Amino acid sequence: MEFFVTHQAADHYSGDCSVAFVFKDTTNENRILQGLLELHRFEANLGETLMLGKVAGYKSKRVLAIGLGESPLTLNLLPRLE
Repeated sequence: MEFFVTHQAADHYSGDCSVAFVFKDTTNENRILQGLLELHRFEANLGETLMLGKVAGYKSKRVLAIGLGESPLTLNLLPRLE
């Protein structure tokens, strides 16, 4: 099995599997993917995975969703502006 990393947009990549990295507190731009994540109760906890079949908006045969947990921007890592 071969793997490679590309910066191609999902609508341009036509390989076997695309990966969608998902933060816990954000909504995916692809409404269909977001609907499937909600349908499967995907919580996007750190390391959580969900393999999906064909997803509209993706040319690949499968989409692997990988949870990244909380977004760093919501963890109060940024100094407060007053």
